[in-house]
Amino acid sequence: MAASSSDSFKDLFEPTKVASLISADDAPQFLQDHGFFYQEIPEIGKLVTDLYSTNRAKGKEATLDHFKPTLRADPRLRRILDCYPETGRLQSPWGIVPKAYYSWNNPRPEVDSAVIAYMLGPQSQCSCKDGSHRRKFRVEKVDEDGTRHLPDEYLEEYLERSITMMEGGVLLVHPVLGHRTETGRSIILDAWTTQAARDQLSVKNPTKHSASIEK
Repeated sequence: MAASSSDSFKDLFEPTKVASLISADDAPQFLQDHGFFYQEIPEIGKLVTDLYSTNRAKGKEATLDHFKPTLRADPRLRRILDCYPETGRLQSPWGIVPKAYYSWNNPRPEVDSAVIAYMLGPQSQCSCKDGSHRRKFRVEKVDEDGTRHLPDEYLEEYLERSITMMEGGVLLVHPVLGHRTETGRSIILDAWTTQAARDQLSVKNPTKHSASIEK
């Protein structure tokens, strides 16, 4: 189910969620094929807002475990999270990178064992380049925000999928996927298939609102 010029998969992508015709059993494969999965969940938006408004967005409560009960109430997200049972070390507030598509890593086998989770606050807009997690090119420079900004001309073959969550929700991305956060604020976290896979890569948390995963 990779992206194609005819956009034969456009019906799978709604503004606020992956279409309901993708079942819980299909959800992990959808994430693998397209490189991302998303769902508007107002309660997630409220949790994010609460953490920011009480200055806890960098604190001990801003973890994946804090959000998991709400996420796991959705059958599709529960099925995906079951594939990534190991919580990572990435934990950071995140703002916007609206002018460039970016990724958290370069293509390498190890990163297939990870998923990056954006807990999106209200008024969030994002864009993802469908299937770009299978790109072959590398970007060695790490930008000031901790990500690898991807040249637009290298992403032309991948279709853009726009996401709008007025009430907040979750965006899960493969670490190599080209994507950008355009409005809103979020908390970014990671999860892994196994502890051994997690320990192969080190996680660098940012001093501001960015973070990166590096070997």
